[in-house]
Amino acid sequence: MELLIWLIVGIFAVTFLFLIAIFFSRTKILGKASLRDSKSDVRILIVFLRNIFNIQFDLVDGVKRIGLFLGTRKICRKELVGEKKVESGDKAGYREKEKSSLQSRFFVLKKYWQPGKQFLRQFFVQFKYFNLSGSVRLGFGSPSKTGMFYGYWLALKEFLPVSPLVVQPEFLKKEASGWISIDAQVRLINLAKIIIPFWLKVRKIK
Repeated sequence: MELLIWLIVGIFAVTFLFLIAIFFSRTKILGKASLRDSKSDVRILIVFLRNIFNIQFDLVDGVKRIGLFLGTRKICRKELVGEKKVESGDKAGYREKEKSSLQSRFFVLKKYWQPGKQFLRQFFVQFKYFNLSGSVRLGFGSPSKTGMFYGYWLALKEFLPVSPLVVQPEFLKKEASGWISIDAQVRLINLAKIIIPFWLKVRKIK
């Protein structure tokens, strides 16, 4: 019995030290996404402890997968269940719901933009290295929605470290095409010190 207790304590201690090491060591984030015909293929790799422990997320042909690796050795790989397809009879209602959801997202962005400015300034400073590159063409089906999005993008771009990412608006049709690549390095503890106070502030606004 005593041996079992010490084993459990040892497991908890090792897990705790492992998490502490992850939070205080430099984490590398690599990602690439390609957009075509409103479909996307995405791969994001998060490298912890200089490639000792990795998390990989893939979205290919609508199939989502997440994998855990120790170095290059796979621990597990799991397919994530996506949203259910909408039946043909519900398509009109779904489009209306999607339209309302998009409008509400823009409203939320506008509501939290002022407190978000300070957060963004502090957030990107924490990255030891940050590079966002690519060329994307986006349209939301109407000039008003596309213009609103593009306005927020231009405002956000001022806070980003210098990155060769080009976003071109398409005002006359719904479109998503191009590619994006990210390469960044950061300590998670530094992000936590920025994100937690901002989250508490946002809760007060709500």
